[in-house]
Amino acid sequence: LRVGRVDVQRLQQDGATFEVRPAFGTTLRTGVLHPYAQIVGELLAFKALGSRFGLAARVRAGTQTPVAEPHLEFWLGGLDTIRGYRDNFVRTQTYALANVEARAIAFDTDLLACQLALFAVASVSLRQAGGRIGTLSVGPGIRFFIPKLVDSELRIDLALPLVNAPSQWDWAIGTEPFF
Repeated sequence: LRVGRVDVQRLQQDGATFEVRPAFGTTLRTGVLHPYAQIVGELLAFKALGSRFGLAARVRAGTQTPVAEPHLEFWLGGLDTIRGYRDNFVRTQTYALANVEARAIAFDTDLLACQLALFAVASVSLRQAGGRIGTLSVGPGIRFFIPKLVDSELRIDLALPLVNAPSQWDWAIGTEPFF
């Protein structure tokens, strides 16, 4: 279920959407069926500020019943969820995360466009053994686009983890849109 609309004017976005994705499934382990349910909700909001600047925000939360297979749980970390933390840094059955970005178009031509961003990402997840783990990272990013090609984004982000920082720095170059 998706409600709302985001209007795109070249590299600028304006509007909001809210999406809810329920899922039901079952796993088979040692001949026993293990049914489970999962729900994820996500709010995306964008505000264009003039012709070159904009703000973006994402709030996502998910929860699920216990599952027999670890790969069916939520895995957070990396470029697509919590920047600055290695991919799959957190394994959980319940989480919430928020991301805010300030964006500026550095240049925009028919063949190539560049957008600069400053971001902050925070999350909280319930641990399997009880308690919770939080993350917080901040940093700059740069995005390159070929405006005439859909989904032609190349992102480079440098995220500094501030809470529960991993022992090694993690960086990523990605092509999938963060939001």
